[in-house]
Amino acid sequence: MLSRLAKTYLYLYGTWLPGAQYHLDSREDFEVYMRPVVASDDPANEVKLFIPI
Repeated sequence: MLSRLAKTYLYLYGTWLPGAQYHLDSREDFEVYMRPVVASDDPANEVKLFIPI
C-alpha cells in the first residue's frame, strides 16, 4: 500500500543504509510505479524504489 511508502523510506535511510556497507552517491532516488495508481490504498499497487548507492 502506498500509505506505507513514507515508512519504507524512513527505514531505508534511517535503519538499513546506516547499517549497510553501502554509501549514497550524488544521484537522486526515484520510484517506478508498475501500473497506474487508481487508489492509494489498493493492495495491488506495486512500486519499485531505486536508491543510489
